[in-house]
Amino acid sequence: MQKIKYGLIGPSGRMGKEIKSLMDEYGNTLIFTYDIDGEWKTGDPEVLIDFSSPDALDKSIGYAADFKIPL
Repeated sequence: MQKIKYGLIGPSGRMGKEIKSLMDEYGNTLIFTYDIDGEWKTGDPEVLIDFSSPDALDKSIGYAADFKIPL
């Protein structure tokens, strides 16, 4: 199975933590996050997963456009 470098919008919430745990279990690498505490980045993700609030949707779309990746 191909490993994915992914970004996660909303990583500090209950479901964000579950998504990270599952992605880690399959050997994928978290390289970008954004939530109320700010942005963390170690590289450019191949895909963004958004499990945040509706208020963050515009920001998520902006990140996907900047990275030129699926959301």
